[in-house]
Amino acid sequence: STTGSGGAGATGTAGGLHTSAGGAGGVGVIGATLTIVNSGSISGGLSAGSGVRANAVSFTGGTNTLQLQNGYSFTGNVVAFSNADTLQLGGTANSSFDVSTIGASAQYQGFGVFQKLGTSTWTLTANNSGVMNWSVNAGTLLVNGIMSGSTMTVNSGGTLGGTGGVGTANISAGGIFAPGSGTPATSMTVGSLSLVSGSFYQVQVNPTTS
Repeated sequence: STTGSGGAGATGTAGGLHTSAGGAGGVGVIGATLTIVNSGSISGGLSAGSGVRANAVSFTGGTNTLQLQNGYSFTGNVVAFSNADTLQLGGTANSSFDVSTIGASAQYQGFGVFQKLGTSTWTLTANNSGVMNWSVNAGTLLVNGIMSGSTMTVNSGGTLGGTGGVGTANISAGGIFAPGSGTPATSMTVGSLSLVSGSFYQVQVNPTTS
């Protein structure tokens, strides 16, 4: 969905030239206590004259959830109401997400809860040293960037892998820690690793060289 841009300002000549400011662009989706699942495009409108773009999504109250699925895109910022709001990566089709777009002055602002859902594999790219708590509840989350301030909790049915790095990885019973890219001789950097009874540590080996 795309929200309309602001109308142009009026110009008059009575008693001299007067020009009013143009209208502001509209927010793509705005509201409170919302759950949004996006596998398409959401855009904020442009203001007339200045070209300032409105937010693609603005949560204005309550507790909100935004789930991204393969094919998603946003033009404009995505702003949570509070750190109780959740950003989810879900669906059945594989996709990727640039973690450098999360932060106070980045595109995705104010979220405090991060989750991986669905049977898909999502790959996190780029670097972000911010403190983020991720829960891998289903499917696979591959961290191929550096997320030194993040804690990854892998629950039953979820898999954590990748060739990047995280601050902490907590693997619950039924969860899988599978460092690397799925091929031999690749690895992942973890500051602190906890594997409880019933968790799985999965390693790819080459029967010729391992």
